[in-house]
Amino acid sequence: MSLEVNISQLAQGRIPCANVKEGVDGPVNCVTQANLICSRCYLVQYCSYGCQVTHWPQHKLDCNSALRKPGWQPTWASEGRRPAFMSTAMPSESFGHLRFLYGNIAAFDVLKLAHNEGTKHNKDLNLCFAASGDLRNIIESVIGMPDDYSGTCLCVVNDKDQLVVARNVVMLLTSLVFPPVIAAVLILHIWYSARLTPKMLQDVKDRVRPLIAEVLKKIEQKKDDVLLHKTWTFGTRMLSLRLYKQQWNLILRLFDAEQPVSKGEEERQYVMLNDTRVDYRERRLFTMSPSRRVCSHKMQESGMLLPFGSCSDGYTSSNPTLFDNDSGAWLLKDSADPLAGWALKDILASGVRRGGPKEDIYGHLHFHIRDLLENFCQKTTLMKIHMDMYCVNATELPSLLDDRLKESAFDRIEISNIADANYIGLEKSLSTFGPLLKNRKQSSHATLITLFMNAAEQAAQARGYDIEAMMTGMQKISQFLPSKLPANQNPYNPAALRASAAKDLVRDYDKLWAQYKRMLDFPTIVKKTGMKPKVKNTVVEAWPMRLYKRYGEPGAQEDFDNLMESGSSGNERYVEWMRSE
Repeated sequence: MSLEVNISQLAQGRIPCANVKEGVDGPVNCVTQANLICSRCYLVQYCSYGCQVTHWPQHKLDCNSALRKPGWQPTWASEGRRPAFMSTAMPSESFGHLRFLYGNIAAFDVLKLAHNEGTKHNKDLNLCFAASGDLRNIIESVIGMPDDYSGTCLCVVNDKDQLVVARNVVMLLTSLVFPPVIAAVLILHIWYSARLTPKMLQDVKDRVRPLIAEVLKKIEQKKDDVLLHKTWTFGTRMLSLRLYKQQWNLILRLFDAEQPVSKGEEERQYVMLNDTRVDYRERRLFTMSPSRRVCSHKMQESGMLLPFGSCSDGYTSSNPTLFDNDSGAWLLKDSADPLAGWALKDILASGVRRGGPKEDIYGHLHFHIRDLLENFCQKTTLMKIHMDMYCVNATELPSLLDDRLKESAFDRIEISNIADANYIGLEKSLSTFGPLLKNRKQSSHATLITLFMNAAEQAAQARGYDIEAMMTGMQKISQFLPSKLPANQNPYNPAALRASAAKDLVRDYDKLWAQYKRMLDFPTIVKKTGMKPKVKNTVVEAWPMRLYKRYGEPGAQEDFDNLMESGSSGNERYVEWMRSE
C-alpha cells in the first residue's frame, strides 16, 4: 500500500475511511469503503467499528476540541480584552498578500441557455470573461451547455494578474493532456491546496512543462513588448495564448521553482495562523456551528482541500503556483477561503449526494469541485471549444482582439466588479465593452454582466446615520438570534459583535440600490453609452447572497445561518445590460 492509494481513492470519488494505517511509504487511509459516520462530530466516517476504535486516540483531539464546545468563546472574550479588529493600533481587515487566486463570490453559468436562447440553440457562441479571476465561471458555463450542443464555443479569457493567468494556463493545459478523472484531481489541488504529492507535481511537469518550454525556445529572440501567440489543438479543443515574453516566462518558472516544503509551510502558516490575527480568525469561527469551526480551523492549519478524514502525509511538495518564486512567500491573504467561490447550497447538495459526514464542509467542497472539473474535462472532449487567453488590463483587451471580435461579436460579456467606482467605473465599463456585445438584431439575448460589490455600502454612507433603519434591522436580527443576544452592553461581547455584523443581511437593499442609481445618474449613463439595464436578470440572480425569506418562513433560519457562516454581507448586486438597439 503506497501514498498514492489515498489519491486513487479520491480520484474514484470515494470518501476515505479516516483510520490511518502504515503503508509502504508512510501513513495512508484505510482503503475499505467507509459508511459509518461519527455521530458526535459528523466530520469523519469509517469502514467499520474496529477502524473507528483504532482511530479514536487521534480523532478525539478533533471530536473533543474546545472549538466544538457549545459555550466556546473567542480568546478576547475569555481574556476580557478589546479584540484587535476594534483597536486603532491594528485596524487592518487584510493580512498577507492581496492576490485573488481564489474566487470571492459564487461561480455562475454566464449562458443559462434554458432561460435565454434555449437548450436547442446550436449556433456558435462567443463568450468574453474580461476580468476572469480564476476559472470557476468558465467551468460552470461550459458544463451548463447541453450535451448535444453542436456549435463552436469561443471563450475569450483575460485577467491583468500574471499569476492568475499563469495558474489558469497550467490548469487548462492539465485538462487537455490528462484523462478527465486524473485531470480533475490534479487541477483541484493545483487550484486550492498548499501542497501536492511528488508524483502529482512530477506528472504535471512531465506533461505540461514541455509545451511551455517549446514556446520559450521559439520566442527567445523576440522583443519584450510584442504580444506572442501560440495555439495548441487537441482534437476539437483549442487553447490559444497571447502573452508577452515576461508572462510566458512566469509560466515556465512555476515549474522550475524548488522550495522545501518546510519553508513553504513556515511561510503559509505565518499568514494563515499569525498570532496577531487570532481575533480576526475567531470572529469568523464564532459565526459557525461547533463542528464547522473545527473543519475550518483544520483547513487553515493544513492548507489542504481534502475530506476531513483524509491523511495528507503524502503531500510533501509545495504547490509552486501559490508561493512567490523568489521569496517563497505565501501569496494569499489570511481570509482567502475556497468556499467563497462556490454557492453554499450547491456544496451542501453535493455532500448529501455523496452521503458524506454532514459537517465536513471542505470535504463536500472537495467533491463538489472535483465533480465539476471531471464534468468539464469530459465535456470539452466532446465539443468544439476554443479558449483564447490574454493578460492585460481589461480596458486594453478590445484593441487586442481579432478584427472579427472587435464589434458586435459576443453573446455574453462578464466583467466581474470592474464597474465598481473604485475600479474603472460603470460608464467606462459600458463604453469599453458595450460595442463588443451583439446588437439586438443579431441576438435578443446578448448580455453584458456587471457586478457591484461596494454600491450598497457607498449608498448607505451617502445616506448617513439612519436610526430608524438600524432599529428595524436589530429587531429582525433578534428574531434570528433570539437566545444568542447578550443581556449586558459589553461592546466586545462576541454575540453582540455577531449581531452587529448580521445587520447587513437584513438591510433594505432595494432602497440602497435606488439611491446608488441616483448617485451615478443611470439615465445619463444609458444615454451616453447606448446600453440599457434589463428589467429582470435572465442569467444570474440580481442579489445572489441576499436574505429574501422573512423570519418564520420555511427555510429562513437555515438561509440566515448559512449566510452568516459564509461571511457574505448580502450586498453583492449583479446588473445585466443589453444594447439599446
